[in-house]
Formats: sequence, structure tokens, C-alpha cells
Amino acid sequence: MDDVKNELKMNQRDEDFDRRNNENCFLKDKQRIKYNSFIFLEIIPLEKQNQLFNGLDNLYSEVNGYCSTRLEYREIYSNRHHKLFQKCSLNLPSIVNLNCKENYFDTATYQDLGDNIREIEISVSNPLPSIILLQLNVHLNEEVSQKINEIVYKYHPQKEETITLQNGTFIKKSHPEMQKRSEISNFRNSLHKETIDFLKKYFSGIFFYLAETAPSIVPTIDVISFDYPSDEKGIIAWGRENSGFISCFNTYFSSHTCYRNRNYLLMFESNDFEDNNYNNYSNYIVFANRKERIDKSYFDIDSEIVMKINECDFNLIAIDRFVREQENQVGKLNTLITQEIENLQSDNLNKIIDNQKKVVKAIFSFERFSIEFSEPWSFHRNFKFKNLIFWEDVDKSTELFHEIKDSIDFRIKKINILNSLFSQEYEKILSLKNLEYNKKMQQSVYYLTIIVIFLAFIQLLLLLKTELWNLIMTSWDALLESIYFLQFQ
Repeated sequence: MDDVKNELKMNQRDEDFDRRNNENCFLKDKQRIKYNSFIFLEIIPLEKQNQLFNGLDNLYSEVNGYCSTRLEYREIYSNRHHKLFQKCSLNLPSIVNLNCKENYFDTATYQDLGDNIREIEISVSNPLPSIILLQLNVHLNEEVSQKINEIVYKYHPQKEETITLQNGTFIKKSHPEMQKRSEISNFRNSLHKETIDFLKKYFSGIFFYLAETAPSIVPTIDVISFDYPSDEKGIIAWGRENSGFISCFNTYFSSHTCYRNRNYLLMFESNDFEDNNYNNYSNYIVFANRKERIDKSYFDIDSEIVMKINECDFNLIAIDRFVREQENQVGKLNTLITQEIENLQSDNLNKIIDNQKKVVKAIFSFERFSIEFSEPWSFHRNFKFKNLIFWEDVDKSTELFHEIKDSIDFRIKKINILNSLFSQEYEKILSLKNLEYNKKMQQSVYYLTIIVIFLAFIQLLLLLKTELWNLIMTSWDALLESIYFLQFQ
């Protein structure tokens, strides 16, 4: 009887824990959450700009004449390498889902974007002479927000899973908060992949190409809106009280790493989420405040939230991701050079020369980029995201894009030092291989000389033998003629 009572008490405690853990993820009064949009950033290197133009030609092939004036990307960017450090930007016509065509004026191109995406806006810029940067703003349908609300406000029971290892088994518990985070992350990731798959049909730069194996490498900013306090002190208190809700979006609240610009809060997405291997790179979450309107010129709060954040220049985030990827490339160069040194005796000269071409190409591209980035010109930052740690003393607050710029500068210096080292080492490898090659050539010439002399000697002997035989035969013929002549005298 006591065992039954104890079991009932334990079940009750588990149910109470599940209820509290679920409700810890709820916003006050279960207010509605809106998943407005997400923003992709893509970098197209100078060498692939024609592929980009051809893809855009295909994407906008059926746009009407009125919008064709917004498609002058070839005229603007084709010859920009002759006009170094002259920046320009271009907003292309919207890509609208076919099922929303009746709600738009005939100023867009219409594509099948599936059930979740309403519209995609593309802006093109050249923050550096050697790259074109695309900012793709993806507007989502209402059904996407409904899905998010269902996950957040649904009561998830605790799950237990038996994990078997070599040294035994253990019970892995999945609390409701963890389940919500997993479901929302998987749903968001599926939306991202769906959009990348569509866009890759028309253009693929550095990030979309690598997304095949590491989808989260594409710099992404998810925009989610609801009501929260408007003042910094209230935001900090709200963030601490709603840590469970914030965790559902695979992020966490900290006044050190939460950055604010008026009615937007920007936070880093966690990259240690164990439920899937998607998050190898840390992306961003923006919580937009629906509590009050700032600019009444927009049709409604949703239009204001999406259009305003679209005006933010996120170029530095894309460049930071590019530099971080270059660090991986440096690691590959290091491996390549290490293997060349280890196999110095066995590698042939042609292979070393081919590998050096790869090294030179990689180093040249990054050196060109680093020189461009070091030029004394500023990135346009119309949004200043400042962290909340010094909200009482604004002058002490740090600005997100300044921090990213400093991080990029530091990483560039580190990569350039390593690239310089790799270049020197590869020159040494090539010099050693040249010495080895010259030594082998000298040996070959030596042996070849001996062979030539030997063959010449043989040829001389043969020649002498031939001459001697001819001499003997000539003498013999003369002797026979003499004997014949004497007989008939």
C-alpha cells in the first residue's frame, strides 16, 4: 500500500514538474507570438559575378517592363573593378508566392515558394570591390506563426530514453523546455533549408555552396515579435523572468550579449544544441517589440517590424562569417603543407607545383580581401545595436558592429601571419624539390653521357671494323686479279 502511495506521489511530482516546466516557457497571458521573417546573407566573389547575373536574369525573366529599371545589376556591378571602393546598392523586385499574386500590384516576379513563404526581397551591394553581398529578406505566412504558438503553448510530457553504452546504460530525460526548443529549432531549420534550396537554383555564392554539408553556415537573422517592456531596466527584468521562453528559440538572455536598437533585441543563437548537428555556426535571433508603434507611416505593426529591420545593414555579419570560414581554409592549407613536408621524398615535382597553385590562389584571394577591408572607409550602420550591460550609462555600452569589426581585424591579422608563413614554407619545399630535381637531372646527364660515349665507342668500333673489312676485301680482290693476270702472260 505504501509503495502505491509513494508511486502516486512520485507521479504527481513528475506531473507538477512537467506543468511548471511547460508554463515556464509561456509568455504572460499566453500572448500570441509572430514569426515575421528571417534574413539570409550571401557573398558572391568577384570571380563568380557572371554566374550571379545569369541566375538573376533567369529569376526575373518574366518581370514586366516597369520593373526592368530595377534590374540594372549588370550595368552597375560588371565594371566595378575599374572603380575601386565606389559603393552602390540595388533593391531588386520582390519574389512573390504564386498563391499571393492577387494581393500584389504587377511589380514583382511570381514563383512557387511553397506553403510557408509569402515573399522574398533581395538587396544587392558591394561592401568591398572583390565581393557582391546579397541580403535576402524572407517574409513568412501566417501558418508559420501558428505552428510556433502551438509548440510553445502545448503541454509536453517529460520523455525518457534509455541510452546503451559500452560501460552500461543510462536514462536520458528530455524536459518539456528541451522538447519545445528541439521542435522549434527543427521547424526553423526546415524553413531555412527550404528557402536555400529554392534560391540555389538561381545563384550560389560562398555560403549557399557550403550549406550542403553545414546549413547553418549561411548567416541568418530570425525575426520574432511579441510584447515586452520598452525600457532597458524592464527588459532586463523581463529577460530573467522569461528565460524558459527565450530558451525555446535556442538562445539565452544576458545583458552582456543582448543588444538593443529601439524596439529590437538581438541575441546570439546557441551552437551547442545537441538534438541535431545543424548548428555548427552561431546565428542570430531578433525579438521585435509589438507593444508600440514607432513609425506610423507603415500600414501596420507587422509591416513596420519587417521593413525597418530590412533597412539594417548586416554586411559585417556576413564578412565575419566569411573570415571565420577562411580560418577553416587556413587549417586545410596547414594540413596540405604538413603532408608535403612529410612526403617530401615521395612527392613528384608536378604534384607540388599543382598544390602550390592552390596555396597561391587561396593566399592571393585573402590578401586582396584584407587590403580592401583595411581601407579607411566605414560601413554604413544605420542601426546601432548596443548591449544592455551598462544601460544606466549609455557611454559605456558597446556596439555590436564595432565588436564584430574589431573581431574581423584581429582574425585577419592572424590569418595573414599564417598565410605568410605557409607561403614561405611552400617556397622552401619547392626549392628543396628543385634541388632534388636538379641533382637527379645531373645524375641523369652523367649516366646519359657515359651511355652516349659507350655507344659512340661501339659505333666507332663498328665503323673501324667495317673499314678494315673493306680494306681486306679490296686487297684480296687485287691479289686475285694479279694472279689471274700472271697466269695469262
